[in-house]
Amino acid sequence: MTEILNLAALWRDKSAFADYCRDKLNDPHYTGWDRSLPAFIAEWLDENDFVTVRTSGSTGAPKPLKIKKQRMIISKNTPPPILKIP
Repeated sequence: MTEILNLAALWRDKSAFADYCRDKLNDPHYTGWDRSLPAFIAEWLDENDFVTVRTSGSTGAPKPLKIKKQRMIISKNTPPPILKIP
């Protein structure tokens, strides 16, 4: 519970929140999926205008893709098309 309250306070200070997430990435207790959220947040809050994601690798080795943060924001704010199925 204390960690949740700390995160709520850190959210107001993006630099402190990014530092917190980077610290979690150096914590040996955070492995696998536990690292994915702090890794994404740290990358989202960095100075770059993109985040790097990887393809699924279903047709070969996973490949890195750079996606502009602004495009992700636009996509989030764009309503999905209505499917008109006869």
